Amino acid sequence: MKKYSISIKFLVIFILANLVIVISCKRDEELLDIDNPNRPTPGTFYQTEQDALLGLTSVYATWQATNLAQRFYFFGNDMPSDESIGTNNLQATLAQMLNYTWDANNEVISGMWDAYYTGVGRANRIVQQVPEIEMNETLRNRIVAEARFLRATFYFDLVNKWGDVPLITEPPTASIEEARSPAADVYKLVIEDLQYAKANLPTREEYSSSDLGRATRGAATGYLGKVYLYLERWDDAEREFMEVIDGQHGTYGLVENFRWNGIGEEQEPAAENSIESLFEIQFQDGLGAQWSTDNAGGGESTFRGVEYAFASFNNVRPKQSFADRFELGDPRYEQTFYDDSVRWYQGVFTRDAFGDLIAWRKYHNYDIRDDSNQSSGINFRLMRYADVLLMAAEAKLNNGKPLTEVLALVNQVRARALDQKDNPDIALYMPRTLDNELGLYPTEDYPANTADEVMTIIMHEREVELAGEQHRYNDLRRWGLDDDVAIASGKPYADRYKLWPIPQQELETNPNINQEDQNPGY
Repeated sequence: MKKYSISIKFLVIFILANLVIVISCKRDEELLDIDNPNRPTPGTFYQTEQDALLGLTSVYATWQATNLAQRFYFFGNDMPSDESIGTNNLQATLAQMLNYTWDANNEVISGMWDAYYTGVGRANRIVQQVPEIEMNETLRNRIVAEARFLRATFYFDLVNKWGDVPLITEPPTASIEEARSPAADVYKLVIEDLQYAKANLPTREEYSSSDLGRATRGAATGYLGKVYLYLERWDDAEREFMEVIDGQHGTYGLVENFRWNGIGEEQEPAAENSIESLFEIQFQDGLGAQWSTDNAGGGESTFRGVEYAFASFNNVRPKQSFADRFELGDPRYEQTFYDDSVRWYQGVFTRDAFGDLIAWRKYHNYDIRDDSNQSSGINFRLMRYADVLLMAAEAKLNNGKPLTEVLALVNQVRARALDQKDNPDIALYMPRTLDNELGLYPTEDYPANTADEVMTIIMHEREVELAGEQHRYNDLRRWGLDDDVAIASGKPYADRYKLWPIPQQELETNPNINQEDQNPGY
């Protein structure tokens, strides 16, 4: 059973308590003078420890919303990469992300922008008001640290995708009308937030079982390393990653079964919030209606089990040329994709029965149930230990560390994949897997004599280990390969796609951001 589900009922209470940060641009002085003494306001709500915890729940719930992990987050991060193709069922605005035809009116881009700033506003209120509550000091610091960690995750993707963005650190009292701030200033706040979180959060073991899923010291350290990696601060990145790997901030490792990283508790109770998870977004089946977690009555399941599912909406399928980059003998191929011979609840998957295409198996639960087309409560893993090992290897490589030292980290991930074949509890079906052998790096196809060759190994291992987990697009962008990959995939790439456009609605409603401030090419 999931121990820490970010229950939507708490968010609904929070909304009813007038703590939603979206404030109308219209100002009616007469209405503003009306005061209902029985109705809590953002300025008066935070009075008790329970108020603080309730407000914090709303910050976590931002990640669950339709505009983020419930739907748009995976479209925004999967579609522009080379992992997937869209079927004829894929709606036009989503296909724009796939085909590199998005503009400032795209609903994925504007939706993610809105959600991130909703989360920022909720976090800002925690950071400002919770320190004034008389309560246990350790808990108070932890709540603020959780909010600052979450604020860092929001701003990190904002600055990564949009570059210069409004930097808001105060809770809003009116419509937000901030100009864009330099990306360097945004990164500075992200780093400060993560450093505070690292200093004040418990380790995963120090939380009670009812709090599994909350931000931890290990998560803050892992994210801090990732920010440094993206900034090419290799020494700092290596230090943070190695603190996680050395167990300084909790015990982490690789789960025995790779498949656990893409399934829910219905299939394996130990799969979610496992020893491999640094941070994941909590979802749950059967809690409210499915369609939208960010309004009253919304559910806590994701759309991925619907949108990407071959026996449901069938909007998105894996790209065969991407899947073919999995080496023969790598079990992760069939643990990531449905292909001929792989079993599901109706028997054996065959391409012929489903449009002559393979399908995504990761983050789907067709293995044991027949209602995946209705909902999916599988948690989204935003950072896991395998990712940390591979990022640490990349940082070490760029720091000029011995290639053997770098490969040792990569081979920890590789070894787990290869060990799948020797585990009698792991079902593997495909001749592609069973009839071919694969060894640790270096191999004939992946030599490791130079730094460039080892970087090729790291890039390959990331694409097969983390396929379908919203990493590929960001990896390609930071490696400067998104243009090459897009053009090779037949997409009309242009320089403007290096950054996303500031949403048109922001240009129209924010007097301090206009068309002249728009990212180039939009």
